[in-house]
Amino acid sequence: MNYQLDILKKLLAKYDKSKTSIGQNKISRKIVLFLSKTYPKYLEPTEYELRQKINEAIAYLVSQGLIGANLLRNNTYEQLNLVLDEMAISTSYSLIGKETKTTVRNRLENILSVCKQSGNAILESYAEKQLLRLKNNLSIEFFNDDFTEYINILKGIYEVQLIEEETFYRNFSMSVYNNSKYFEKHVKLKIENFLWKYGDFEDKDKILEEFNLIKTPSCINIKGNVQITFKNGTIINTTSLFGGIGLSTIDIKFINKIVVNNNKILTIENLTNYYTFQNNDFCVIYLGGFSNHCRRSFLKTIYLNNPNKKYMHFGDIDAGGFYILNHLKEKTGIAFIPYFMDVPTLKKYKRNWESLTDNDKLRLHKLLESPYKETVKFMLDNNCKLEQESIL
Repeated sequence: MNYQLDILKKLLAKYDKSKTSIGQNKISRKIVLFLSKTYPKYLEPTEYELRQKINEAIAYLVSQGLIGANLLRNNTYEQLNLVLDEMAISTSYSLIGKETKTTVRNRLENILSVCKQSGNAILESYAEKQLLRLKNNLSIEFFNDDFTEYINILKGIYEVQLIEEETFYRNFSMSVYNNSKYFEKHVKLKIENFLWKYGDFEDKDKILEEFNLIKTPSCINIKGNVQITFKNGTIINTTSLFGGIGLSTIDIKFINKIVVNNNKILTIENLTNYYTFQNNDFCVIYLGGFSNHCRRSFLKTIYLNNPNKKYMHFGDIDAGGFYILNHLKEKTGIAFIPYFMDVPTLKKYKRNWESLTDNDKLRLHKLLESPYKETVKFMLDNNCKLEQESIL
């Protein structure tokens, strides 16, 4: 072990956590390291060689004016203290290969100030909270002493929200980081965690997909009495297909017209229920949770060609199900109404109820003024929710 560096790292780690490092201590306090606690074998009589190495390291650091220490009569040290003048601190940081606390704080403050003025709601919310943490000498979330990675995370957060069409991970990575594998290998999980904490999403695993960022092409499933016409003149009719068809999102942009001959159009949250549901009065569409730009474009094409149909959504009777329904309505502008997501359905399938989690209750309380308030209130009063699989 290099005891010179180890001693400095331990002292500077304590310094970093202290108010002294940011000048908030009214009384000057020493940053102290006790040898017997730091190196338990230091005082053992048989550990002469270890003690000699540590003593030599201490003597060198004292000679360089970086630490203070008093050698006792038995040729041991009891404690060490960090020399706190600006030059000594700067030299100590330089020796361990780190920037000074002040330099790091200034760099972070500059980066967060840019985020706060970025015009991006998620980054602005994050920056405001982190600047407050910085003021209180607390660690900065998602910063792990690596400025390159940190900036790449923030850059990814900004860029992912600008995607307008479905984009593959590797294409996004090449465009943003000039490396096709960097995104997935280094920052994907951190960006998902960041968005999950500072955004408002129902499904953590679907966050990137909601922003049109996908690993591989996905599908939209549709069944019923439907005729789909593509721009090249190709026509697909799903009437005789019991399970319908799955359309790759790559092909959605080539659709010219969708004519639905069923009376009602139903989007459905669960793939199993999509295949289970059979009713000739309905055209049924499985979107796979949240609708991204491509899926919304598909629904808008249907609505444009079939404005007089009844549009409905069938999902779980829980906070997430209503959240997805709201998201669908807001993003498409289509007046979807809930299907089997009401109090009578809850009462009918009482045997399949599940209890609400604390997070469920918190999110349901936010829906008490929504169009679904009667169902929401019933769920809160009866501590219940219901998965749509329990219904079919």
